[in-house]
Amino acid sequence: MPETPGAATMPAPSVGRVVHFMYGDQHLAAIITARHSRMMDASENHQEGQTLCVFPPMDAPFSTIASYDPGAAPATWHWPEHVPPMTPPLVPASLLRPGATPTPADPRLPVRKPKSFV
Repeated sequence: MPETPGAATMPAPSVGRVVHFMYGDQHLAAIITARHSRMMDASENHQEGQTLCVFPPMDAPFSTIASYDPGAAPATWHWPEHVPPMTPPLVPASLLRPGATPTPADPRLPVRKPKSFV
């Protein structure tokens, strides 16, 4: 398997990048702390990988060397999956003037209640 993703589609691994480390079938957050680290596999062959600091939930972080695998095999790392952006909430109809079209709310602006004309 290739050590790094294709340059045209994925960035090269670099120190400080957030990746996913496969711990069994769990995707754990990890940060690349060193590139091109050497490790020995089960048959005592030298493999290249990246040194990761892995952050399991509710447990102490640990360091490991893992190779890249887009198929997410155990004990490897891969780039986080794409998560589509959240759709901003619509302004409630009760805050619109009559006949206005709802638009996405700007979270930086305060919400103002309409004046009562009674």
